[in-house]
Amino acid sequence: MALDDCAPASALNPVRERFCREYHATGNASEAYRRANPRSAKWTPNALNVKASRVLGEAKVRLRLEELQAEAAVRHNTDELETIVRADLAGAAAAAKGPFRLTGLLHTTSWLLRSWKPSRVGKSGAF
Repeated sequence: MALDDCAPASALNPVRERFCREYHATGNASEAYRRANPRSAKWTPNALNVKASRVLGEAKVRLRLEELQAEAAVRHNTDELETIVRADLAGAAAAAKGPFRLTGLLHTTSWLLRSWKPSRVGKSGAF
């Protein structure tokens, strides 16, 4: 079964969703499962590792992790692009000898960068 064939990630239960977010933040499946499922605090490390590995292997969980990675990539690329555009506009304002001449352009550019969303992200996370 391909990842595209499984149910939407919104079908994840709260423990799986939290596991995905914690795994995305920490990169450690056992720690993510421990944080996502409070009942696992009393489990042995071996039992926790086995359960975390099983959850990580689920197709819906892998799909959600891909979605989180794609969202992070978009945010990262947008932040870099905004930094570059602001630096270019600041240089242009200095050359124009007046920062207020480009205020409208800066405002419009910032709005465009904040509202931009890709229409489709490929499987690899590349655009």
